[in-house]
Amino acid sequence: MTSALTPAPIANATFFDGRLSRAHRVRARWVGERLELDGEGMTWAPPKVAVRWQGPSLLIVGDGAELHLDPGHGLATSPLSEGPAGPGRLPNRALALAALGLTGLALTFAAIMGPGLSLLERAVAATLPSSVDQTIGERQWRRDQAAGRQASKLPASLQAKLTAAMAAATDRARVDLDIPPYELAFTFGDKSGKPGPNLAMGHGLIYLVDGTIQTARKLEAKGEAPAEAIIAGVFGHELGHLAARHNARALVHAILVRGALTLATGDYYLRLNRELEHLQPVRDLIKANRRAHEVEAYQYARAFLLAAGYPTGAMVSYYELMLPHRERFDSARTHPTVQDRIDLFREAFTLP
Repeated sequence: MTSALTPAPIANATFFDGRLSRAHRVRARWVGERLELDGEGMTWAPPKVAVRWQGPSLLIVGDGAELHLDPGHGLATSPLSEGPAGPGRLPNRALALAALGLTGLALTFAAIMGPGLSLLERAVAATLPSSVDQTIGERQWRRDQAAGRQASKLPASLQAKLTAAMAAATDRARVDLDIPPYELAFTFGDKSGKPGPNLAMGHGLIYLVDGTIQTARKLEAKGEAPAEAIIAGVFGHELGHLAARHNARALVHAILVRGALTLATGDYYLRLNRELEHLQPVRDLIKANRRAHEVEAYQYARAFLLAAGYPTGAMVSYYELMLPHRERFDSARTHPTVQDRIDLFREAFTLP
């Protein structure tokens, strides 16, 4: 233990105040029960409660300020410690293991209580105004445009025909379903030339890619399924995302997961959380949530086809085209497997 007759070790360090990007070279030492920083015209002794170790050489000082200690600093972890891992504090490795253990318990609980987490996500999202979806959608649109969204190469007459057909379909389905406001647009893909996925943005914009339309028309030409029914199924899926407010719910879910990590680790500055979010169990939890949203959207699409008077078997034919390439589609784990998608639309045959 450091005595009053033994000078406290002084450690050289780099200090960032959390507001400016400029680095300050300082010396750090314990003075009584407070950490004193001295250097470059500054002397600061933050309250004891404002000092928290984040790693072997990193301290969080005050509200977001950071102190990066030089290698071999020798600074005690607290005034009562004999060294970097003295009796006044658990070794950093033990703290990390304890934090990971608690996180594991939290994630296990979340996995077991998956339906409960989904219900909580729904309940919280239900309290959010529609302006949240609007804001999310506008940000999605700006990012999408910055990525170089390419205009559709389909003839304008075909785009107008399909837009009118989907409007008529929603009018028929409105008797049985809640149809959210939407705007339909067609796109070739992104600036790389890749077609990209069909997608629905939070503020109601639905993009259908040219590749989907072309595939549907090829199936119709072969006599396997009517193109309009396939397009309606894909359109209904994206409409389902809007109806279920999946963009807002995904935001709520991310907040709940981050909150669970914070409670488990005590990492209220979220620095450890950013690392934990890349761990496979956390990634699996987020992917499972996205997959659940996709299943809901497919269920809505099935109901939309039935309510609009289209044969659901058209979507079975559409997804059977993917079966030879199922490994590529199934590996993402953010969507149901190709076979599960087929089964979802086959189930529709038994509905009244």
